[in-house]
Amino acid sequence: MQSPGPSPQPSNSTPPISHVSAPSGAFSNPPESAPTLPPSPMPMKENLHPSTPPNYTPHQAPSSSPVSHITAPTPALNSPSESAPSPLQTQSDSPNSVPNPTSEPSIPASMDPAIKKICDSTDYPALCLSTLAPFLSDKTDPISVLEMAIKACTQHVNDAIATASVITNVHKARTDSGNIPIFKDCIDMYNDALDNLQSAMDAIPARDIGTINTMLSAALSDFVTCEDEFNGETSELSPYDDKGTKMASNCLAITSLIK
Repeated sequence: MQSPGPSPQPSNSTPPISHVSAPSGAFSNPPESAPTLPPSPMPMKENLHPSTPPNYTPHQAPSSSPVSHITAPTPALNSPSESAPSPLQTQSDSPNSVPNPTSEPSIPASMDPAIKKICDSTDYPALCLSTLAPFLSDKTDPISVLEMAIKACTQHVNDAIATASVITNVHKARTDSGNIPIFKDCIDMYNDALDNLQSAMDAIPARDIGTINTMLSAALSDFVTCEDEFNGETSELSPYDDKGTKMASNCLAITSLIK
């Protein structure tokens, strides 16, 4: 039996496949084409390209870790870290911690010339005018001006007592005896000065010049004695003693004008 020969090779005469598109209607059953979408007036890029991030402006662009540009509020004064100091914390052992009584009220520009003339007769005319300013009235005779001057001096003594009391309490709270006995003595002397000033005021209606001079001189001595207690050292009360001495001196000078 004869073995089969090699398989016949395909003929090279097979017509080549054309890559040219067939004309319309060339196939009896043309493949169904995808429906054509109507043109959209505004392309929806977000839907067609979901992976494309939105085009934000610099002020709109989100951040993975947003940074706040709001300034942190300043802690309130009543917060624990900024709580107001207690009265004891506002005082210190330095004389500068006590309000300086040397500051004077402004002298009114319309000060009556008669009052200026009376103050010019004192040893401290500027102090006379400034301390009288809060007590001015329509009366300008020496007796009325003396009453004003004694009222001003009385107010000053009350300020000195208040300051001495605060200083004493501060030293007690700090268990620092310091000059506490001296401050207590000064408070007693200031109270004596109040009594002496009141006695001088009570003697004015009777025109008892002798009593007025005696009581005003005693008030002046109360300030001097308080200051002497510190043996030449400047204390928190030194400004009060200095001013009180000058005010009492002015009262004596005004008294000398009463006829």
